[in-house]
Amino acid sequence: MASKQQQSPLVRLRGIDVSTQVPPASATAQELRPLLGRILEEGLALLNSMPSGCQGEEEEGGEEGSKWKSKGIKTFAHSVSPVQLFERTMTDEGKGGRSGETWAMRRSVHQDKAASGTASWTEWERFIKREHAESEKAFTPTVLSTHLRRSWDCAADVQDMTMGEDDSPWTDWTLKLQESVHKLPPPLQRRVFPVLQMTASARHRRDFIVVQIAVRNHDDDDDKDNKDKAGAAAGAGVVSGAYTSVERVRDAVSPDQGVEWLMATTSDARGLVPAWLQRLAVPGQIAKDVDLFLAWLVEEREKTRRRSS
Repeated sequence: MASKQQQSPLVRLRGIDVSTQVPPASATAQELRPLLGRILEEGLALLNSMPSGCQGEEEEGGEEGSKWKSKGIKTFAHSVSPVQLFERTMTDEGKGGRSGETWAMRRSVHQDKAASGTASWTEWERFIKREHAESEKAFTPTVLSTHLRRSWDCAADVQDMTMGEDDSPWTDWTLKLQESVHKLPPPLQRRVFPVLQMTASARHRRDFIVVQIAVRNHDDDDDKDNKDKAGAAAGAGVVSGAYTSVERVRDAVSPDQGVEWLMATTSDARGLVPAWLQRLAVPGQIAKDVDLFLAWLVEEREKTRRRSS
């Protein structure tokens, strides 16, 4: 088996091959541990490479030749917190030399409160970790549908797995093969983005992570019923895109007070959308997601109040 140093990163736009790099749906939790640990380690390392001051300075990232650069700060009507934006080019050794992919990151810190313009910890955990795909469909106008293709049982044997800068234990693992269908402006066709989604929570503090990795060869799914349902949901004339992201929600590190929401992503809609145009649009799009989520959350609270009255 290749050493960790020789392995190519999984948390990249090129993604993961479901047919060769992911255990079958029948795999035990213990068989999933190496994959889960590797995804968590890479996700934490990527977010931890953010500039330490978070004030828009340039700093060397965790990989040679890569830097996060400030892309400014945005404010929105439905978010009390401003949103900081960063961009970085990831470089890995690839076929025929070095290749790079552009990542965008956002950071915002919110009051821990179930009120307009912010959210409580319970809401963060429910809608971003436990109901991630469902919530994204609900608050994102461009998401037409989501579908669970496959899930793995991580609960039976995967308990605490130490990881991160302080070797802290992580628990509450999930692993799913999800896909979502997005609409683009006419005359562009819809896009389907299949991802391998991993989530985990720190045991001794309020801190969780959601990693979504673009997948290859997902049509080799051995569950014919799931495959047929997914195809029907996507419909005809849909272009397959690639999307990888890492999100972390945790208690903010001093001197900040509140709940910190970090999100980094790289994507390729493919088809006729130029790569340079996508790179320009992504920072603004991921910043807008903060506003969309918090605006939707106000409506969800009102629905809950009406149901309970």
